[in-house]
Order: sequence, then structure tokens, then C-alpha cells
Amino acid sequence: MMLVTMGLLAGCGDEADLTILLMPGQQQVIPQEVTDQVKAQLQQQLGSEKKVEVNASAMYSLQKLIAELAVGANDMMVVPEEDMKNFAKNSGTTPLEDTFDKEKYKRGFVEGTVLVPDASGKDQEKKEEHLYAIPIHDMKMFKSIGFALENLFVIIPSNAPHPELAKQVLKSMVE
Repeated sequence: MMLVTMGLLAGCGDEADLTILLMPGQQQVIPQEVTDQVKAQLQQQLGSEKKVEVNASAMYSLQKLIAELAVGANDMMVVPEEDMKNFAKNSGTTPLEDTFDKEKYKRGFVEGTVLVPDASGKDQEKKEEHLYAIPIHDMKMFKSIGFALENLFVIIPSNAPHPELAKQVLKSMVE
């Protein structure tokens, strides 16, 4: 029994520091090679002290996408444009202007909902335009692996476990 407990405790260190979900658009497929290359490139950038996990859905599923967003385990998600816009409208994405130029990534600059504290400190929803996503078509990493589709965008969910790390990694994916 003690060995089993020690084994379980030892396995706790295997949790990823950065988790990314790749969701194809309808009628699209994300090949396993793309998933593997994204993981390998990011792991190389982050080094051995951080663990990267990259998961891809075999086919488009709105239900899976909503469930993945709700669970809050993904630091970044690659999603179709329409889903990106819907998530932004429903306060599901993190504004990115503090890291990226909204003029450079105009297609990711859309109206969305942000939570703003009122005078009493309670969060209130407010509609605002922000840079909520980066098109993968404009990202050097996806271009280098031959997977820079026009209709897919990277978002950082508003409930991402590691949003600052996600922004740093996203910046490295763009450059």
C-alpha cells in the first residue's frame, strides 16, 4: 500500500505547465504530425524545466470545445473564427493588447465581454472591443510547419491556469 501511495505522489509532478488544445474547423483535420511539431517546438523553447501538453481533436465538435473551455484546463486554444468571436462575446477569452499590437492582428480585434468591478467590487459585464485572438495564419510557428490556415485563431481562455506563461509562449509562436 505504501508503494502505491508513493507512486501516486511521484506521478503528481507530471502535470503540464502549459496545455494547448487544437480544434479544427468543420471539414478540417489537424494531422498528428502538426500536433507533434507544435509540442516539439514549444518544448524546445521552454526547455526541460517546463512541460508542454498539446492535444488535438480529431474532428470539429462544438460540444467538446465548450466543455474544454468550461473545464478551464487549457492555457491556449486554437479555434475556428466563429467560435473565437462567440467566446469573446461571452467573456471566455483574455484580451491581448498588453502583449500584442491590435493593428497588426486586426482579425482578432472583435467586440467581446469583459468583467469590470463596479464601485462595490462586484464584477459587471461590459461590452468592449479588444484583441482577443491571434490568427494562426499570421504566426511564424504555424507557417514553419505548413499549417497556417486562414480560419483558425489562438485564444487564451479567461480561465486559463497560466495566462502569463501563455502570453509569453504565444509571443514566441508569433515571432
